[in-house]
Amino acid sequence: MLMALAAAYGSDNSGTSSWQWHAIGPAGEWAHSDSYSAISSAGSSCPFPSVMNTSAINYGGFIYPFDRRVMRTKDDFDGDGKSDTWFYYAPGQVWYIVYSSATQSVTRTAFGLPDAATALEDYDGDHLTDFAVYQESSGTWVALLSSQGYASVSLGFGGPGWTAIPADFDGDQKADPAIYNQALGTWQVLMSTEGYNLVSGGCGGPGFTPLAGDFDEDDRFDPVVYNEATAAVDILLSGSDYLPVSAGFGGAGFTLLTEDYDGDGCADLAAYGRASGLWYVINYKLEQLIWGRVWGGGANYQPLAGDYDGDGLADPAVFYRTKNDSIWYMDESTDGPQNISARSDRR
Repeated sequence: MLMALAAAYGSDNSGTSSWQWHAIGPAGEWAHSDSYSAISSAGSSCPFPSVMNTSAINYGGFIYPFDRRVMRTKDDFDGDGKSDTWFYYAPGQVWYIVYSSATQSVTRTAFGLPDAATALEDYDGDHLTDFAVYQESSGTWVALLSSQGYASVSLGFGGPGWTAIPADFDGDQKADPAIYNQALGTWQVLMSTEGYNLVSGGCGGPGFTPLAGDFDEDDRFDPVVYNEATAAVDILLSGSDYLPVSAGFGGAGFTLLTEDYDGDGCADLAAYGRASGLWYVINYKLEQLIWGRVWGGGANYQPLAGDYDGDGLADPAVFYRTKNDSIWYMDESTDGPQNISARSDRR
């Protein structure tokens, strides 16, 4: 994607007021502002070693068109702007990954903790998803940071009764470790912009499961809770001082997912019927059905969502595992039905 931008715009970016500037600091942190208009750059390929903004100040980093969709791609391990397919075999602590840039091969990586859940996110802000797991019994997090040669880092945060729900809650392009206690209805987040200081809040309670998504276009993920038995959804909007917004969506037999299905830069809610395979997607304002279709359904199908074709729209997908194979079925918005197997390429 970066090379494509370089080829399109070259080294002279005069007049491209719609560009957004992203600077990478010495610790790998991102800074961004839509007020920067790149008027020239040194070098004709990305990353640009130097860019001058309208204040005639040189910066080192990256520039992107001002489009929030390019800033995050779920489960993108190889940095091509497309979600990759993966499966974590917990008993053996082995990851099976089929990269979108190399769909004819399966990469196996040994990493994890006994009885741990996955906690994949981009923790270092380099736009690559980092391998991570969370062990509830001990409250231990372990991640392999891509920006540090996949060095292992660990953290003690959580414990019995606490579910991991990492996301970028402060808008710095780094995922923040976060946990949710269903019995208490309590959220706790270690904010990366505040030196990973603890921030707590209440939302949810018994019967509610946690999710997260940016529903108000402020680049910060909002806490979400869902009660399947009552179809109750509550969202705390970060851009409105965490004003709660409630809706009825989903219900018995439906799993909820949060992704951007219409490409407007805001998260939408998708409800997946585990038995029927019915998908219903409602927009971020929780007022209009975007689309509904059948995709998957039945025993052993797990719903997934990601931008598998790189067009900025999340695609419905399901994962199915047999004794000898792992298969992902995606309904891509650009190419239609696709499938990827751990033992064969896309067809």
